[in-house]
This record gives sequence, C-alpha cells and structure tokens, in this order.
Amino acid sequence: MHSENDYILGLDVGDDRTAMAFFNLAEGRAEVIDPSGGYGRPAVPTAAQFLPETGEWVYGEVAMQSPGQAARALVSQLGTCEFVQAGTKTVRLVAVLGGFLAHLLAHVKSINPRGRVVGLLVAVPDGFPAAAEAALCQAVAAAGYEDVFLGVRPQCECLLAQHYAGREGPVDEHGLWLDYGAQAVRCGLFRAQNEGGTLHVTALSYAKEPAAGTHALEAAAHTLFARCLAEHHLPETAALSAFTYQQKDALFQKKVGPRPLNVYFNFAFPPFRQAFLAEDVARLVAPAQNAFVKAVADAIARAGVAPDTVLCAGGGFEMPWPQAELVTRFPGKVRPIQYPKGAAALGAAWVAAQQLGVAGGLCINVAEALRLPVGIALEAPPGSIPLAAAGTFWWESHAPVLFMLHAPVADGDVPALSLVACMPDGETIPLKQVVLPGLPARPKGTTRLCAQVAFSSEKAATLTVTDEGFGGLFPKTACVWQAAFFLQ
Repeated sequence: MHSENDYILGLDVGDDRTAMAFFNLAEGRAEVIDPSGGYGRPAVPTAAQFLPETGEWVYGEVAMQSPGQAARALVSQLGTCEFVQAGTKTVRLVAVLGGFLAHLLAHVKSINPRGRVVGLLVAVPDGFPAAAEAALCQAVAAAGYEDVFLGVRPQCECLLAQHYAGREGPVDEHGLWLDYGAQAVRCGLFRAQNEGGTLHVTALSYAKEPAAGTHALEAAAHTLFARCLAEHHLPETAALSAFTYQQKDALFQKKVGPRPLNVYFNFAFPPFRQAFLAEDVARLVAPAQNAFVKAVADAIARAGVAPDTVLCAGGGFEMPWPQAELVTRFPGKVRPIQYPKGAAALGAAWVAAQQLGVAGGLCINVAEALRLPVGIALEAPPGSIPLAAAGTFWWESHAPVLFMLHAPVADGDVPALSLVACMPDGETIPLKQVVLPGLPARPKGTTRLCAQVAFSSEKAATLTVTDEGFGGLFPKTACVWQAAFFLQ
C-alpha cells in the first residue's frame, strides 16, 4: 500500500525546460509541481553551470542567470556526445544531467520532508534513439533514482494519457497532437477508440519541423540583439547570452501592440534603450510560424483526415501565435491549454501511477504503422543495393541510388533484378522480380542504372529504374522501368 508520503512522479525533460508532476493518491489525479513556489514558472530551465569562484554546481534559473556559459540542450545531445562544456569545466553529459535531475527531484523533500519517490517515469520526444534512452537511464542512476525508475514513454503517449485517462463514455475520434519544444515542433494525426478499459490509438501520421523550435527563435533574438550592439558600436560579450534568455519572453510571449516594446540593454556600457515594433517581432517570428504551419499541414496531408480534437503541449505554446493559428484553422476543436509545458509531465505521472497499479482510467495502447518494418534493397550481383532503410517513415523521400549492372547485356537480353525485403535478423525475403526489357546491348561493366523507391502508403510502393548510360561511350537513354510492390 502507498501512503500520502509516497510520490509517483512524471517528468518532461526538455532541452529548454523541465516540468515535473506527481500523482495525487488522495484525489486520484495528476498535479503539477511548482519548484518556484508560485513566484516564477513551474518549469525549470534544463541547464547547469560550474562556478569556479565558489567551486559549486548551480542549476536551473541560477545557472542561466550566472555569468559564463551554461550547459544547455542536454537531452538532444544524449547518445551523440559524451562530454559537454559547463562554465569552465568539461564534464560527462550524463553526470551533468544526473546532477540536474538530483537537484530537481530534491524539491520533493522541500514539499514534504517525509516524502519519498516510489516511481519515476520520463516523457521523451517521439522517435527518441535507443542510445539516447540508454544515456538517460545512466543519468537517472547518477541522480540516485535507478531503483524507482519506470522507464520512458513518448511525449505523444503521455499527452494522450493526460487527455483521455480520466475520460468516461465512448471514444471514437481523430485527433491532432502537437509538441512544440526547443528543438522542433512535432505533431501527428491519430485515431482513438476505447474498448473496455483500454484506449486503442492508431498513429496515422507524423511531422517534424526543426525551424519552428524555440531555440531557433532564441538564436534569432540573439542575432537581433547583437545587431543592436553593433549599431551602438559596442562589442558582443558573453553577457549577451544571459540577456537574450532574460528578454526572449518579453519579445515573443507578449503581444506587441501599437506602442513599441522597450528593451533596456543594461549590461552594455554605456547602457541604452532599444524600441521594437510589432513588425520587428513579426519578421523575427515569421520563419518559425511558416515552419509551424507546414508541420501541421504535412501531418494532416499524410493522414488524409481532418482532426476532431487538437491536443497541445510544449513551451512553444506559451507564445500567443501558435494557439491562435490553431484556433483559426480548427475552430472549436483546440483543447484548452492551461499549462502547455506541463501537459506531458502530467500524462507521465498518470502512466506511472497506472504502471504501479494505483490509478484507474483508460490505459493507452498506441499502435504505429508509420515506419517501415523492413529495409528494401535490390539484389544486383555481386552485391545488394540498399534503397530504403528500416525504421524510416514511409512518406520520407528515399534518395535515388546509382549502381552498375556488371553482367554484359546482349541484343535481345531481358535482364532481371530481384527486389527484396531486408529483415532485422539479416534474412532477405523476395518481393518482386523486376525485368528490364529494351535495355541496350553493352559490354560487361558498362551498364549504369539508377533505382529509386517511393511509397504511397505504409504498405504500397513503386520502384523506378532508369538507364543512365556510361559516360561518353554509351549515352543515357530514355528507358524507364517501373514496378509496383506491396509489403505484407
């Protein structure tokens, strides 16, 4: 049995900020934990910095406001690099993230000195690589919570849990989920249907646009402020990064009206004031806004259906324009966004409580038919020609591949190529024999072909092969061969 001193936590560890929620056992619902005590944002900057003056590590807002360069964007670097720069120190990434998590989770003790964490589940971006997940597990262990760690869940699944877990009555609808984070906006269409106590969710599409990420906006603001310094003949200093972090909310989260927004460059010498008009902010936001609109349009086009409901999460929705864009496009379908950054953390806390058997509600079962389960290749002796990799989304563009047909082609010959599916265990399964009638006669090693695969759905595709000739000896011809095939 769990007591009121037991904390079941859900975390949404983002590149920009981290949100934390717990499952309230007494009331049977998930609630956000606010480490600021109501005096700031509930989400804490995912940042760390070593202060050589005091010999201590600082995290969150203190790390961002301190002189020097804080270690940031920790999550997106997991599994890709081992070391990061934090102030004057070069340290292991998992150690830095582990220290940050330990600092954050220690807040449970400040809420309840007798509190103990009995379950911890982390929401991660959809498509989180296995190497990154392994590194995150190491960071959780470094923080001292390995024994209560329940694993990770995609942010999409956590968002669905936050929306549907406590819902009663029949569910049969199409929805659009969006996670607007630091590195990108991610979104996708799904169909949700409940059966008994399980909500069956089928993912229909997925889209991602890095150009819309809030870090891209912060970089644009940094460039703008650096230009202001240059106009006043002042050099760019290390203090500009902290200043950009402090001012970006005023620039992007407030609607600049007829009166200009005055920004005081108080770190400069001499200090000065710069006025920004609504059109200045609009120009700054336009690339991200266009990328956001494109991501939503791509997700809907790939699914071929319109959403009945729209679910939003992520710190990007703290800006006014993304929600306004969705409300305009989907009137009456956008769910209220009370705390966008905390939505995935709330869902993670609910899923954690369900795993521990202390929460009821609908269990979420997500099925994905969006990625290719196998690789696609052409068998062309003496080897095989990879055309599409397993794990890629079916709508992705697969690059054309040039290869040589090593056997000679005589007049009247009809060469054939074998199209195969490459299984995870290394086995190949024949899909189709592709014949090339009309291929010009050429000596051995002088027939160059180009092959490309294009999928029209997760199971149907077309192979296109063209004759590319062989330099000046044998010019390229107009021969094109196409073959439709299907995955079982």
